[in-house]
Amino acid sequence: MKLTDTLENEYSSLSQEKQVMYKQAGEIDKIIPLYENWLSYMNSEGKQKGFYHVGYSSALERIATLAAFSQEDISQMGIHLIAYQDSKYFRESGYFLSALINTHQERTRSTETYILSINHLQKRISNICYKHNGGIVLVNGNVDDNTCSEMKRGIVHIKGSTNLYCGQEMRGGLVFIEGFVTDFLASKMKDGGIIVSGDVGYIGNSGSCSFMTGGFIHIKGNARNISFGQMGGSVLVCGDAESPSLCMEGGSLTILGTAYDACSLMKGGRVYCQGEIKSKRSNEKIKEDKSIRPYAGKIYHKNKRIFPKENETMSERIARWKRNLFRNREHIIKKK
Repeated sequence: MKLTDTLENEYSSLSQEKQVMYKQAGEIDKIIPLYENWLSYMNSEGKQKGFYHVGYSSALERIATLAAFSQEDISQMGIHLIAYQDSKYFRESGYFLSALINTHQERTRSTETYILSINHLQKRISNICYKHNGGIVLVNGNVDDNTCSEMKRGIVHIKGSTNLYCGQEMRGGLVFIEGFVTDFLASKMKDGGIIVSGDVGYIGNSGSCSFMTGGFIHIKGNARNISFGQMGGSVLVCGDAESPSLCMEGGSLTILGTAYDACSLMKGGRVYCQGEIKSKRSNEKIKEDKSIRPYAGKIYHKNKRIFPKENETMSERIARWKRNLFRNREHIIKKK
């Protein structure tokens, strides 16, 4: 049985009442005032101190005053957010929800299932599952930036799409995304895994998996600027890839579809292209040695190593390095 099927069974096993809307839980009346106080604090101190620094810590301080609360309270809190969408820092509410889940996990020390239904909200929420430290989270709806940033362990299943910086500095756990990811996926990722059902990369000159040192990424759709500066870990793209492995330094990238303008400025790592290698400008198949401009690393096309060539001498390597340096400079000038 697939892990995604296991998650669906976990969701279906919950009572029908919980799937639609959790009944009013005992502590929600205490959580809402804490959230309102947190929003007020963010409005007054967030800009001055930077909500990246105080958003999560200030939420933890307030939630620590609660004697006890349950996962039903957390799910109910997600429903009540609709009344606060006009607040200045509503977008950062993921810090508060993350603090609730992480605090509950630390207190119970058990594998709980949390359901966050946010598809009724008009505005997206950032920082959901920030520093997630265990349990299963099912998110119904689209989310904004920094989803699962610095995640440590557990499973997060997003029934929607994510925006920027999903899985940034992720250190463990598994993330399933049923939609697409706008960009900057798995930046500085250290460990764990991310599976994306849709495409990755919608912004021109940005990239995903930058400075990634460990873990794995599985993209079932197409990808743009994937493995930009990748340093470790493994990435699999089942569809086509445009401008992959730019400035790649380590790790591995496997492309099952067509690779367009691949391996520019590549400094290390391994790239496996199972489909064709083409230029995006002409959309025609071109010779392998004309379509790639790496400095180092290894490139395989349909299970055959095409870079560096077998038995390449040192003089040939230096000549090739100078040739690719000239091509890369010419390519950059044309882009400008």
